[in-house]
Amino acid sequence: MVLDLDACLARATFENTVACGVEPVLDGLLRFEAQLPVAQRSLFRLDSLELWVKLRPGVHQLLQTLHGRFQTWACTSATL
Repeated sequence: MVLDLDACLARATFENTVACGVEPVLDGLLRFEAQLPVAQRSLFRLDSLELWVKLRPGVHQLLQTLHGRFQTWACTSATL
């Protein structure tokens, strides 16, 4: 099974495209999620790429269900 990352499993945006005033909210959510186990987190900040990544609802459950049933590949056509 091939899964497309772009807008299907996750949504990503560069830090410089985040609306004014939204980044502090994202930072707060990131601090909150840092207290959760990694498998329950959905918001990530890739500092080296200056990128925010948000997993779609249900992604963890989907991947858990597929694990062991299918050979799974993730792809992207995104460029950095």
